[in-house]
Amino acid sequence: MKVASIQIPNSANAKNNLKAIEKGLALAAESRADLALFPECALTGFAARSDWSEDLMQHAFGKALKLCKKYRIGAVIPTSIRQNNSFYNGSIVVDTEGELIEVLCKRGLTSAEEAFFSVPQKKKRVFSFQGFRFALIFCREIEDAKELLGQESIDAILRPATGVVTKTGSGITMSHGQGCCKRWQAFANTRSSKQTSLETMP
Repeated sequence: MKVASIQIPNSANAKNNLKAIEKGLALAAESRADLALFPECALTGFAARSDWSEDLMQHAFGKALKLCKKYRIGAVIPTSIRQNNSFYNGSIVVDTEGELIEVLCKRGLTSAEEAFFSVPQKKKRVFSFQGFRFALIFCREIEDAKELLGQESIDAILRPATGVVTKTGSGITMSHGQGCCKRWQAFANTRSSKQTSLETMP
């Protein structure tokens, strides 16, 4: 199983995001990856906009599904999800035929996210793809990972993450909170040696 970890700019413009996602899927397919992993809220940006109706979101989701079918690759595409008047920080999981496998939502919100995202009732965090079982854990949820995953049997942990990109004279660097990364490594070490923690990086 080959997972392509793809980082794209975080934007509230879904049209531009879809172009970036298509470019990422094309590169992943070219590298013969089976599954592409995009960063947190890749499709919509960190947004809970009132002008984003459920129909508008479904239209964007539909385009994302068609792109997976076009490039014959599975994908985890994080996105803001609207249900009635509530918004969730979630992900759509798509197979190589462009069919929706699962919708998984973040429960461990940061204090800033709590201002516009809701906590979902659904607790499921594991999905199956081509015979492998993946756990999807977002950002600070590492603090609750043991509770979220329980005794579920998994092959790999996927972590959609959006980093801070900085341009310098020597090039471009990307960073995450060091404390968060250390907690992730410590948690990964508690799982079976056959399991791997993956993170979206450039």
